[in-house]
Amino acid sequence: MKAIMLSLIRMMPRALSLLLLRALGLVFYYCMPERRRIAFINLDIAFGDALAKQEKERIAKVSFQNSAAFIFDFLKLAQMSPEERSRYIEIQGEQHLKEALSLGRGVLAVSAHFGNFPLLLTAMSLKGYPVKVVTRHFKSAWADRLYTGLLNRFGTGTFPRNKVAAHILKALKNKGIVGYVLDQNMQSENGIFVDFFGRQACTIKGLATLAGRYASPIVPAFIVSEPSGLHRIYIEKSYVPDDPKGLKEKEFELTQRYTTLIEEWIRRYPEQWLWGHRRWKTRPEGEMPIYPPQGVLKRRLRRWRKATRKTAPREDSA
Repeated sequence: MKAIMLSLIRMMPRALSLLLLRALGLVFYYCMPERRRIAFINLDIAFGDALAKQEKERIAKVSFQNSAAFIFDFLKLAQMSPEERSRYIEIQGEQHLKEALSLGRGVLAVSAHFGNFPLLLTAMSLKGYPVKVVTRHFKSAWADRLYTGLLNRFGTGTFPRNKVAAHILKALKNKGIVGYVLDQNMQSENGIFVDFFGRQACTIKGLATLAGRYASPIVPAFIVSEPSGLHRIYIEKSYVPDDPKGLKEKEFELTQRYTTLIEEWIRRYPEQWLWGHRRWKTRPEGEMPIYPPQGVLKRRLRRWRKATRKTAPREDSA
């Protein structure tokens, strides 16, 4: 199925397909009231009264449109030759990444679900950089195989579900680039609360600990994807730990530093962020939930998937 899908995308005209998928994203906006409501809650948290309701609606609509178009363009551009891709993907600040890699201690590349993030990964992989990404695995085994398989096909590695930290350290030891995403909600036992748009947000922890192990530099990287089909990758100057052994004690400080940087990029290009996800779902102890309960249909679908996984035969591990 994956091969058929990629063959169809290869044949589809890019400009027309992007228009159609943006139209489809608008359909999703109107047909997914629960996600739309989450987007408005998030926009209210981020901008409050600083933006009018009409502007928030516009940002939410464009965000949904971008989500649909990005999936197509991630697959389409990754299939093109380097010469073709260079017409649509610009990279600014690549020297910062090269300088960080020249230290020989691996690189932690901090980013977010911002712009066409999968394309950012594959664009750098296809240029020959040894990129692996820390990604949350899908509950659906089929969806997980499809997503990780596509990343792997275009050169971006992923880490297995188990012993992730050990695999990350191995990649850094081998002088690779580890993509580390800081803008997704975490369960409290796996995260640390930092300020994000004025609210406590549970964020993946371990950035300082991992950077401190081999004194690996931290390099922020973001991609801004325009409706015209042009993608601009921005790579910022690296942070090189001056006291690797004491970096673990700066976990909160370092996580806050890069969370604030992500917030700055979102404020600059709000349409590029994924507003329809529950970023502030995990709350500090004693604090009321921010989002309403999930819809009845979604709960039923989740129960059905859970029952299906229990009854499905397991694959032979041999």
